[in-house]
Amino acid sequence: MAVPIALELIADHPDAYGRALAVAPDGGTWATCDGLRVRIMEGSGGIVAELASPGAQLFGLAFADDGTTLFAAPRALDLESLGWRMPPTLGETLAGDLGPAAIAGFSVHDAAVSPAGLLVVRAEFRPSRAGSSEPFAGPAQRLLALDAVSLARRSVLWEGSGMPVGALAAGPGLAAADIGELRVWREDGSALASFAGDAQAATTALAFSSDGALLAGGAADGSLGLWTLPDARPGAQVRAAHAGQVRALAFHPDGTRVASAGEDGRVAVWSLAGELLAEAEVGGAVEALALSPDGGRLFASSARPATLVRVYAL
Repeated sequence: MAVPIALELIADHPDAYGRALAVAPDGGTWATCDGLRVRIMEGSGGIVAELASPGAQLFGLAFADDGTTLFAAPRALDLESLGWRMPPTLGETLAGDLGPAAIAGFSVHDAAVSPAGLLVVRAEFRPSRAGSSEPFAGPAQRLLALDAVSLARRSVLWEGSGMPVGALAAGPGLAAADIGELRVWREDGSALASFAGDAQAATTALAFSSDGALLAGGAADGSLGLWTLPDARPGAQVRAAHAGQVRALAFHPDGTRVASAGEDGRVAVWSLAGELLAEAEVGGAVEALALSPDGGRLFASSARPATLVRVYAL
């Protein structure tokens, strides 16, 4: 077994922290999102733009494949004008088929977005938002696939109540997880696979490989697993990848490695066989990961003890 090497730290970016990270197709521009605002950086320089959310909480982050748009789910930012694209009211998209109370009462509680503009959102109904005395008898939760630019609904992936969704992912497909189960859909919203995950701990991070052939999942107990798609066959399973919750996952662009980050303050790079190849101590719980398109740099965002983004050579 190979001895893991230490990742080489090549840059620190204080106060660039975000709960989501993304690197543009050109490899020079990158961005972070802390839920309320987006910061855009160029190379090793400082912040070149900082924009507040247009009213909605922001979740997942991805640059469009053509580099013209930054998706800050569930919104989209035009990178030429640095203006938010403002589609129709989101409530109509989430629950327009369920009536006026649902339109007012549903809001996005989590989201993930792909560079191809595929958006998955977890929406929940809150009676306090509905502002109606009439009881709402419809589903209290929905998973929906949307177009990330227009917010047009593509499909309702699931609806009901009591689904404790622990993680979402968007890539060549869509994925959602709760305790003991992983669900995967194709881009058109049709079911691809449903299979057992960690039965003891919630899945807290998911990621697709770029070709959609692999799904990685990390759990609250620090474990890491790989599954092949569409057959849902288990691959490597690492029981103690991190001491504590796995917060983020990212595949190398060539699909031969996967990076993980945890609340233990470590980032690690694993082979598809589950062998630890490289690691580094970031210094605080790591909230987000991203890899440059050429696979040569690994970005890690940490909120404690100091807010920063660290960049490592890979």
